[in-house]
Amino acid sequence: MYVTPKISQGEAHDILSKKIRPLPLRIRKRPVSLKRIEVTYVPYYVFEIRTAGKEGTQRAAIAVDGLTGTAMLFAEDDLTFETEGDTVSCNAVLSRIEAERIATEEYRRLLMEQGLRNKRMPSAGKMTGGRIIFYPFWIGYVKKGQSYDFMAIDAVSGEPQGVRMRKVLLKAFRQMNVS
Repeated sequence: MYVTPKISQGEAHDILSKKIRPLPLRIRKRPVSLKRIEVTYVPYYVFEIRTAGKEGTQRAAIAVDGLTGTAMLFAEDDLTFETEGDTVSCNAVLSRIEAERIATEEYRRLLMEQGLRNKRMPSAGKMTGGRIIFYPFWIGYVKKGQSYDFMAIDAVSGEPQGVRMRKVLLKAFRQMNVS
């Protein structure tokens, strides 16, 4: 299943060329000249966890990227899905079992953090799912000296992506070049 981008290519171009600029270009107010822009889909395993507590049953979703194993809480309520993406995607490197282990560890860490804040320890619930989805990111390529660099934004929210996501995207690019 492919998540449908909510940010159009034109909107992505505006965001990438105006808002995400290296500091020297922001000072000189020169716009970034994008050489190319494309949407790239990254594989994620999505797990659902239900916990029972005094407040009742709570549900949380955790997504683990299938390339580096970065886990995060995931909200899929506002997402729409397609059966096929219209452009570049790569395959998951991590197995479902490894992704589930990472998701479990991340959820336990979050529970412990919440428990320390609330001065009571909630118990971890049962993890289900592990379905794979492909999440879109707009990638803008810029010329930097004699080489090229890239900038990325989330194709659903339009949020600029940082160092953690850059690592994932670099691994995706390497995989796509080998294939």
